[in-house]
Amino acid sequence: MTVVLIDARFYGDALRRGRRSAHLSRKDLSKILKIPRDALARIERGQILPDETLIRKIFVEACNMMWAKNYHKVNK
Repeated sequence: MTVVLIDARFYGDALRRGRRSAHLSRKDLSKILKIPRDALARIERGQILPDETLIRKIFVEACNMMWAKNYHKVNK
């Protein structure tokens, strides 16, 4: 079995890159994820780890956004 260690900075960098790629502000993403904006800022700076529930929300929302983007391309 392989153990992969991911630190808070990794999650923060990935979340920030994804948010910027989607052209979302912190305010918008905090509303989507239903978390306070200051908590989102601390996660993006790598100061705290997101909990498991929040990680699941992030992946669900990201998958929904990718699906919607691809659906739009196919159904033009």
